[in-house]
Amino acid sequence: MTTWYKIKKQIQAALNIIKDNPVLDTAAKSALKSVPYLGDFLANLYDSTGGSETERTEKILEILQKIEGFHAQQFKQLTSMLSENRETLIRDSQALDTILDKANETFEWLRKIDLGQVELQESNKQVKEILHDMKGNLQELSEDAYEFDFEIAAEQLVFFVKISRLLEQSYEIFFYQNGLARQLTNSLISRGHEIEAGQGFDDILRKLHYAMNAEEEEIFASIRTITDDMRGVNVNVKTLLKTNKNSFELLPELGNLYEHFSWWNAKYELLKDNPDMCLVYVGVRQQKPFPTGIDGLLAQKVEKLQEKTRLDMLSEQS
Repeated sequence: MTTWYKIKKQIQAALNIIKDNPVLDTAAKSALKSVPYLGDFLANLYDSTGGSETERTEKILEILQKIEGFHAQQFKQLTSMLSENRETLIRDSQALDTILDKANETFEWLRKIDLGQVELQESNKQVKEILHDMKGNLQELSEDAYEFDFEIAAEQLVFFVKISRLLEQSYEIFFYQNGLARQLTNSLISRGHEIEAGQGFDDILRKLHYAMNAEEEEIFASIRTITDDMRGVNVNVKTLLKTNKNSFELLPELGNLYEHFSWWNAKYELLKDNPDMCLVYVGVRQQKPFPTGIDGLLAQKVEKLQEKTRLDMLSEQS
């Protein structure tokens, strides 16, 4: 398994080398080919595209810079579309621009939410479609919470990969849910409701639930549904960590992650029967924040264990 953190690192490394080589030399092509899932495709594209070598290099740089700005879910979407249209793309580089734009639509849509340029109903519909596609995969990842043998490096690798994937998917869901919460808050503000400084979306929406119109109430219900779905996932992550507390010795931040999820689940249980609750946040006020940088630390663990076990290429070549 190659994490999004590792992929971005390799994209950044390729960008730095290629910027210094307007005409791709052996080292630059090697750096390009090292980009997981896309490297060989981009190298073939460079060789088969018309124009001068400098123009072709600029095109590759433009592609890499766009991809570097993606989120993990966008990258998965991109690799899927590239796989389905590989031969067409090699023959027609302009088709790649269309696919990059398609994969970038999610980001642009979320940016428009921040600017208040997307209608509430449109946002709600798109989030439901996105989360429906993600939900099954996330539930499957979180089902097994058996005890791993941390004396065996391969078992360590499987455990850290599982936690990494769960957190990556959980963050994606949080990202979309947070976008809806932000837009719902903006809608309430635009109708003249005052917000106390320093409040989080969870408190804002709970206190102003009584004042929501029918359209806002529908978004509120969608946010609550996501929270209820996430409760099951969070319980499973907590159980996986509780069953494997030996992992805390290998990565102490996992102990902080366990506490964060324990507090989140406790808060959910206290509020679950409250009809005014749609979001559950646990963080600074409880002094149990989600551990900063844990995705990078997990990625480093996975990378080292892949090298140690020589199981690093299974997902890319099998």
